[in-house]
Amino acid sequence: NGCDGTSCGPSSTHVGGAHDGPQSVTATNGSSGSVSEVSIEISGTRPTELAPGLTRPVVLTVRNIGATPARITSATIRIGDASSGCNTGESIRVTNYISTAAGAPQYVIAPSHAVRIPLKISMLDLATNQNACENTRFPLTFQATAQRG
Repeated sequence: NGCDGTSCGPSSTHVGGAHDGPQSVTATNGSSGSVSEVSIEISGTRPTELAPGLTRPVVLTVRNIGATPARITSATIRIGDASSGCNTGESIRVTNYISTAAGAPQYVIAPSHAVRIPLKISMLDLATNQNACENTRFPLTFQATAQRG
């Protein structure tokens, strides 16, 4: 788990959302020369503590705040830098949703309704020392794209 000989217990890493409230997005989709808009609002759960080798669930809630059905095409988590010594690009992985992936469920949201999209976040168990990530908070940004459904 990347222990340095003085601290070999599992390091806990806090992962928190960059935005506590919902984020609103208006997506446009060009179709047959016309543009149709869908409006969605995204929020997500905060995963519990991470440690090397652990995976935790993150659930995004996507609400259709527009007047037309919305088909979700992607739902993602972006991870911000935690600290100068903790490289999130090497340590943290997320499993995002892409509607075109083989076997992916399809999410179509009626106006004024919402869906919950399960994602995952993992902290890799690297051979290098990961103590700089201990007790660190990784800022998360939740994103989703949609088309008229």
